[in-house]
Amino acid sequence: MSFPPFIGVNNHFQSISLVCALLADETTSTFVWLMQTWLRAMGGKHPIAILTNQDKAMKASISIVFPNSRHRFCMWHILRKIPEKLRYVIKKYESFMRIFNDCVYNSWLEKGFQKKWWNMIGEFELEGNEWLGSLNEDRKFWVPTYMRDTLFAGLSTTQRSESINSFFDKYVSKKTSLKEFVEQYKVALQDRQEKEAYASFSTLHKKPVLKSPSPFEKQMSTIYTHEVFKKFQVEVLGASACFSEQKLEVGIIKTFEVKDFEKIVAFMYNGFLCRHVLCVLQSLGVFNIPPHYILKRWSKDAKSLDSTSNIPKGIQFKKQHFDKLFYQATKLSDEGLLSRGSFNIAYCALQDALEKCIRVNRSLKEHEVELDGAYKVDKENIDSNLLDDISILDPQISSTKEAPKRMNKRIEKCKKRILNTKSRKEHSATRDENVIDLCDTQDCLQEL
Repeated sequence: MSFPPFIGVNNHFQSISLVCALLADETTSTFVWLMQTWLRAMGGKHPIAILTNQDKAMKASISIVFPNSRHRFCMWHILRKIPEKLRYVIKKYESFMRIFNDCVYNSWLEKGFQKKWWNMIGEFELEGNEWLGSLNEDRKFWVPTYMRDTLFAGLSTTQRSESINSFFDKYVSKKTSLKEFVEQYKVALQDRQEKEAYASFSTLHKKPVLKSPSPFEKQMSTIYTHEVFKKFQVEVLGASACFSEQKLEVGIIKTFEVKDFEKIVAFMYNGFLCRHVLCVLQSLGVFNIPPHYILKRWSKDAKSLDSTSNIPKGIQFKKQHFDKLFYQATKLSDEGLLSRGSFNIAYCALQDALEKCIRVNRSLKEHEVELDGAYKVDKENIDSNLLDDISILDPQISSTKEAPKRMNKRIEKCKKRILNTKSRKEHSATRDENVIDLCDTQDCLQEL
C-alpha cells in the first residue's frame, strides 16, 4: 500500500505532516476520496497552494476537489526528465540547457516566456517533440512567471515530501506491521512536534544576531521567527550589491530598473521582500517595511487566534475552544521547559487533567447535547454526583516561617470550639441548636 503524506510548512520553515493515508491504489477516484476526507477534516477550508509531481490522476482529483487551489508541478521532477527525454539535443547542442534555463527562470512576463520558448523550439528544431509540447500545454503548472500571484512558502519541489519519507525510514521497515506502523508514526510526529516546540522557545527567548546596520534587518528581527529571519538577512545583505534607477513615472506609479551585481533572480515565492525591492525602498527614502508586505505566517505570533467568520458556526465553536486550549497548553509548555521542577509540575498537571477529562467525558457521553457547536449538559437526566467529582487540594504552604504555626494553632483552637459546640448541643434541650452552631461557627471564621 502506498503512503502519501501531505506536507506543510510552519512559521519556522520546518516541514510538518498535515495528513497521511494508506492507499490500495493511486487512481483518480481514490485520490478524490482522500482529498474530500481531508477537506471535511479541515472544516471545508481548502489549501491555497498544492505542489505535486506530474501524476495525471492526482492532477484530475485536485481539479475536482480543490478547484480554487493553485496547483503546481514539482520543478525537480521536470528537470530530472530532460536528460532522458532530450538526450540527443543535449549531446548535439552544449548551449541548450543555458537557453532553456534562461527561458524558464528569466522570463518576467507571460508573453516574454512564450517568445523565448518558441525561439528555443525553432533554434533547436524541436517542433515535433511531444514531451516539450506537453510541457508547454501545462506551462501554468510549473513555469515561475505564471506563479507570481501565489505564495508557495518557498516551495518549488516536492523535496520536503521526499525528506519526510526518508525521515519515516528511521522508524519503520518492510517488516513493520500495520499496528506497529501506527504507533511508530505517532513517535515520529512527536519528534517533529518537539523540534517545532524548541524552535518556538528559541524564537521567544533568544535574540537573533544582527549582521548589518540596516533598519530593515533591525525591524524584522523582532517580527520574524529565527529561521525566516536568517533567510531575510541574506536579502538585506544582498541589497548592498544592487543599484536602482527610476525609468518611468505615470501618475502615482513609478517604474525602476534594478541592477544586481551578483545576478540573482528573485521571485517573491518565499513570502518576504527580496533584495531588489529593498533596494528600491531605500532609494525612495523608505526605511521601514510597510505592514502589508509582512506576512503573519512567518511571524512569531503566527499561531495566535484568527478570524473564523468564514467557518461554519458549529466548527467555529470547536475551533475557538481548541485555540484557547492550545494557547494555554503552549504557555504551560514554555514555562515547563524553564526548569526540571516546573517540568514535573506541568507534566503532572497535564496527566491529571487528561485523566479527569476522559473520566468526565465517558460519564457525560449519554447526557450531552450539542447546540450550535456548544456543549451543554442535560441536567435533568444526569447524576449530580458526576459534577461533584472535584478534588480539593490543600493550599500551598507559605514561605513565611511563623505564619503557618500561628494559623495551625488557630485552626486547632476553632476545631475544639466546634467540638464543644456539638457537645453542648447534645446536652442542651432549651437552647436553639441552630443559633449555637451559627454563632460559634461565625466566631471561628472571623478569628481565622
